[in-house]
Amino acid sequence: MLVIAARHGVSVHSYVDDTQLYLHTPAINCEATLARLIACIDDIGLWMSSNRLKLNAEKTQFTCLGTKYQFTKVDGFVLVANSSVVDLLPVVTCLGVTIDQELTFAVTV
Repeated sequence: MLVIAARHGVSVHSYVDDTQLYLHTPAINCEATLARLIACIDDIGLWMSSNRLKLNAEKTQFTCLGTKYQFTKVDGFVLVANSSVVDLLPVVTCLGVTIDQELTFAVTV
């Protein structure tokens, strides 16, 4: 999986059965970067299925990090992971840590 991600220029962080793919890009390049991420996820999904593994789209989360100003520069995002649409979430969880789009780390109850 690391080789596939590297081929697409995508960074990877894995822990047990949890994997994060991530990229850094200026707001102006978001569309091209998102296309690269989608191609990477598709290739990983193919590799997984050929090795009798499953990419669980139901557990897949997707977010973009930045400032409010940066988000005004980009249009809506649609991520299709292994033929399933994944919504852009304002808050995601990574190994039990709640991360919001602006990295405020504000605790919400």
